[in-house]
Amino acid sequence: MVVLVDHAAEHFPPLNGQVRLCVGLVVIGWSLLAGLVRPVPVVMPGVYQANESKAAVRAFERSFEGDGPGPAALAGVLLGIVQRETGHDIEALTAYDSVVDRFGDADQLAVCQQVARALVNKGLMLHELGKHLDAIATCDQVIQRFADASEPGLRAAVGMALWNKGLALDSLDRRVEAAAAYDQIVQQLGGEADDELRELVARALVNKAGTLSALGERDEALLVYDQVVERFGGAADPALRRQVAMALRNLGVDLHELERSTDAVASYAEVVERCRGRPRVALAGGLSAGEQGRSPAHAG
Repeated sequence: MVVLVDHAAEHFPPLNGQVRLCVGLVVIGWSLLAGLVRPVPVVMPGVYQANESKAAVRAFERSFEGDGPGPAALAGVLLGIVQRETGHDIEALTAYDSVVDRFGDADQLAVCQQVARALVNKGLMLHELGKHLDAIATCDQVIQRFADASEPGLRAAVGMALWNKGLALDSLDRRVEAAAAYDQIVQQLGGEADDELRELVARALVNKAGTLSALGERDEALLVYDQVVERFGGAADPALRRQVAMALRNLGVDLHELERSTDAVASYAEVVERCRGRPRVALAGGLSAGEQGRSPAHAG
């Protein structure tokens, strides 16, 4: 455990004794959450898991009360994640709000990153709870706060906020605005080399095409699907390959709707060829036209 604490402490130098304890509590809480460190076993598995979660919550709460802004902000975000994962939605939203309220004016990069993560997670959570207008307002906070950021982590947070905003707008049938949000992701992150950011761009393009198709603009949608294949067709990353396969599958659907059956069959055949021998790229059979992109997990 000392080694883990020392490793975590590297992100927040210099540390006094109290802040070092705060970092330690973050590591302990995260370790409990990840199953790396286990409390004393109990008889019932359900209670056992509950005890693990409660121990993680206590560790994160203690850390959040510490003086060190970096570790405390991180603990607040992790507290929100574990509360959400264990079904405590109000407590999760409260944890994210507490991070923003306490550290929203900070200028230290490590703290700003956690504020951005808290807002991104809150926005996604509100969308998942069906509170789409509140989700959009929260996403706009991220976009406005960090629009001019040059640091990759903050740029990624803006991209994720735009993604969540697009999902919420789609859910409200505000599809033109949703397509514009997906366009912003492509404009802001289209030149990034990081595979995770490239995947976000690919997902944005796939969802934009699906939105255009839902608006009846199928010819425009075909062009966007083609763009996904052209830009990412040679990628080695499994997540990117999956988005290419998704684009080709959806392309086939739209071609069929346009009565271009030969082209549709060719598109489906390319999906099969690309997925052959690559189970991680295979598509789930139950996806509908409105579920083109992978819904992102909480930023953790």
